Amino acid sequence: MSAILLSDNQYLCSGIKSPKVATLFICGELEIEKLRKTNAFTNIIIAIEHDILRNNVIRAIKKARSRYIVLLNAIESDCYVKIDNIIYSSLRFNLLPLQNLMKFYHSLHQHTFTRREYDVLKLVHLENNKIAKRLKLSQKTTSTYRMKIQEKMHMRAKNQLAMHRVKSAILDQKI
Repeated sequence: MSAILLSDNQYLCSGIKSPKVATLFICGELEIEKLRKTNAFTNIIIAIEHDILRNNVIRAIKKARSRYIVLLNAIESDCYVKIDNIIYSSLRFNLLPLQNLMKFYHSLHQHTFTRREYDVLKLVHLENNKIAKRLKLSQKTTSTYRMKIQEKMHMRAKNQLAMHRVKSAILDQKI
């Protein structure tokens, strides 16, 4: 099984030495255009830290109907979660486990967020009391939803920035 690793980190791209994994350095729209012309059956690993660039790449890949894994710094090492038929895994990775995730892509357990968890995730940039007020929930319930999202995503960091990056990866790229 072959895959292509897309990254905005030149060092990461040059450090991958595998006959089964090609790399493509992505730094802007020109590379995304090249990506749009790739084979729809390619397995893609997205290791792009810049939120807007990553989301633009995801949109291009979705149109090609390729299978892909999104690597996020906020997820604990050696963990993954499959939400909405997309696999999210740790940016601290080894190629073999990622290749196995691609190999068993369709048989992996699908996790879901409840409608309320999505509602909280959309407002994650706000403080719990403001989210609670907007959604007509208690602060404790809001906090519980936030913790459930963090648990489902196997998040290693529990701060606002990490939550914002997860929100960006999950919600902002939906078409």
